[in-house]
Amino acid sequence: MRVAIETLGSRGDVQPYVALALALLSRGHDVQLAAPAQFQGFVERHNIPYVALPGQFLTLLDTPEGNAAIAGGQGFSGGLKLLKHIRPLMMELFDREWQAV
Repeated sequence: MRVAIETLGSRGDVQPYVALALALLSRGHDVQLAAPAQFQGFVERHNIPYVALPGQFLTLLDTPEGNAAIAGGQGFSGGLKLLKHIRPLMMELFDREWQAV
Protein backbone atom coordinates (compact mmCIF):
# COMPACT_ATOMS: atom_id res chain seq x y z
CA MET A 1 0.00 0.00 0.00
CA ARG A 2 1.20 3.55 -0.74
CA VAL A 3 0.64 6.02 2.08
CA ALA A 4 1.16 9.79 1.98
CA ILE A 5 1.15 11.41 5.41
CA GLU A 6 0.90 15.19 5.53
CA THR A 7 1.03 17.29 8.65
CA LEU A 8 1.48 20.90 9.61
CA GLY A 9 2.34 21.82 13.13
CA SER A 10 4.90 21.61 15.88
CA ARG A 11 7.16 18.67 16.65
CA GLY A 12 4.36 17.35 18.83
CA ASP A 13 2.23 17.09 15.69
CA VAL A 14 5.00 15.58 13.53
CA GLN A 15 6.43 13.03 15.95
CA PRO A 16 3.37 10.72 16.09
CA TYR A 17 3.38 10.57 12.29
CA VAL A 18 7.04 9.58 12.34
CA ALA A 19 6.07 6.66 14.59
CA LEU A 20 3.19 5.76 12.26
CA ALA A 21 5.44 5.96 9.20
CA LEU A 22 8.03 3.72 10.84
CA ALA A 23 5.38 1.14 11.72
CA LEU A 24 4.02 1.18 8.16
CA LEU A 25 7.51 0.93 6.66
CA SER A 26 8.32 -2.04 8.90
CA ARG A 27 5.28 -3.81 7.47
CA GLY A 28 6.45 -3.28 3.91
CA HIS A 29 4.32 -0.30 2.92
CA ASP A 30 5.55 2.57 0.74
CA VAL A 31 5.35 5.69 2.92
CA GLN A 32 6.11 9.36 2.41
CA LEU A 33 5.87 12.01 5.11
CA ALA A 34 5.35 15.66 4.21
CA ALA A 35 5.94 18.09 7.07
CA PRO A 36 7.27 21.62 7.62
CA ALA A 37 10.84 22.21 6.50
CA GLN A 38 11.91 22.74 10.12
CA PHE A 39 11.55 18.99 10.73
CA GLN A 40 13.49 17.67 7.73
CA GLY A 41 16.46 16.45 9.77
CA PHE A 42 14.23 14.83 12.39
CA VAL A 43 12.25 12.87 9.79
CA GLU A 44 15.23 11.94 7.63
CA ARG A 45 17.19 10.63 10.66
CA HIS A 46 14.55 7.89 10.76
CA ASN A 47 15.08 7.06 7.06
CA ILE A 48 11.54 8.05 6.16
CA PRO A 49 11.00 9.42 2.64
CA TYR A 50 10.31 13.10 3.21
CA VAL A 51 8.88 16.11 1.40
CA ALA A 52 9.51 19.54 2.91
CA LEU A 53 6.47 21.76 3.22
CA PRO A 54 6.80 25.53 3.63
CA GLY A 55 7.58 26.39 7.22
CA GLN A 56 6.47 30.02 7.15
CA PHE A 57 3.21 29.18 8.91
CA LEU A 58 5.11 28.00 11.99
CA THR A 59 7.37 31.03 11.75
CA LEU A 60 4.28 33.28 11.74
CA LEU A 61 3.02 31.63 14.91
CA ASP A 62 6.32 32.53 16.60
CA THR A 63 5.83 36.26 15.97
CA PRO A 64 4.41 38.50 18.70
CA GLU A 65 1.15 38.75 16.73
CA GLY A 66 0.95 34.98 16.36
CA ASN A 67 1.73 34.36 20.02
CA ALA A 68 -0.90 36.89 21.06
CA ALA A 69 -3.51 35.17 18.89
CA ILE A 70 -2.72 31.75 20.34
CA ALA A 71 -1.92 32.53 23.97
CA GLY A 72 -4.49 35.26 24.33
CA GLY A 73 -7.31 32.75 24.49
CA GLN A 74 -8.99 34.59 21.65
CA GLY A 75 -9.80 31.39 19.80
CA PHE A 76 -11.39 31.97 16.42
CA SER A 77 -11.15 35.77 16.61
CA GLY A 78 -7.40 35.55 17.21
CA GLY A 79 -7.06 33.50 14.05
CA LEU A 80 -9.03 36.06 12.09
CA LYS A 81 -6.46 38.71 12.97
CA LEU A 82 -3.80 36.58 11.29
CA LEU A 83 -5.90 35.81 8.22
CA LYS A 84 -4.26 38.44 6.02
CA HIS A 85 -0.91 36.72 6.67
CA ILE A 86 -2.15 33.16 6.63
CA ARG A 87 -4.09 33.15 3.36
CA PRO A 88 -1.05 33.44 1.01
CA LEU A 89 0.91 30.97 3.15
CA MET A 90 -1.93 28.45 2.98
CA MET A 91 -2.23 28.77 -0.80
CA GLU A 92 1.46 27.95 -1.17
CA LEU A 93 1.10 25.12 1.34
CA PHE A 94 -1.83 23.59 -0.54
CA ASP A 95 0.12 23.74 -3.82
CA ARG A 96 3.10 22.02 -2.22
CA GLU A 97 0.93 19.35 -0.59
CA TRP A 98 -0.73 18.64 -3.94
CA GLN A 99 2.71 18.22 -5.53
CA ALA A 100 3.78 15.91 -2.70
CA VAL A 101 0.91 13.48 -3.20
